[in-house]
Amino acid sequence: MTLAQRRAYVIADNQLAIAAGWNEALLAEEFHALNAEGFDLSLIGFDDAEFASLMAPLDDNTGRHRRAGGG
Repeated sequence: MTLAQRRAYVIADNQLAIAAGWNEALLAEEFHALNAEGFDLSLIGFDDAEFASLMAPLDDNTGRHRRAGGG
């Protein structure tokens, strides 16, 4: 792979990440599993508010995480 191809790949790879979304339920499962193993979740790059939101229990009706304030 040439230097130009590598540079283009890095840009394209980052563009894919920007356009991607999260499966919040699966992400929360992974956070809970890592947390149970004692992994330092601060190393992942999510801020405290994002963690709090994703670690909140799922609403049985919507399958989404319950937010502070009931929303």
